[in-house]
Amino acid sequence: MTDTLEGAVATAHTLMKHMGNGELAELRRANPAEPYSPALWKVLVSLPDCWTAPQNERTWGVVLQGLAKCLELHSSTASLGAALARAEYSELRLTRLLRADQEQLFREINRLAGYIASKHVAVDWTDVARLCFYNDSELASQVRRGIARAYYRNIDRTHSHTEQEA
Repeated sequence: MTDTLEGAVATAHTLMKHMGNGELAELRRANPAEPYSPALWKVLVSLPDCWTAPQNERTWGVVLQGLAKCLELHSSTASLGAALARAEYSELRLTRLLRADQEQLFREINRLAGYIASKHVAVDWTDVARLCFYNDSELASQVRRGIARAYYRNIDRTHSHTEQEA
């Protein structure tokens, strides 16, 4: 286990893949304002201490709720921006996601997870975690720009393939 956010998300993903259906349902149905459940605590106690400070628990609840909805779609090679382009996520939704304050972002992440799951598109949940954890930090702008770049770099490819098929 590593102390990086990427390592923490990978550890959470591995643990969740071995959870029963009831525990995963518990994570999926969690209230983002109060996501605390036995399933959440089981994951949190296995993550590096540097990521599980009390002020991070709710953020983990939101990230794990989304990951539980897309458990089989997590891929460390599928950037969030590119995945959203492949899923034909609208520019309006992307803008709302990238401009959201923390409370709004948590609601947007829940919607995003449902959308990604319905489209069966692989995504790296580390990117989602970065967006959530770094929302109020110096890195926030860098994270958001990276997501936007990947989205727009891939949206043209997605549309050009769709137009060629028509």
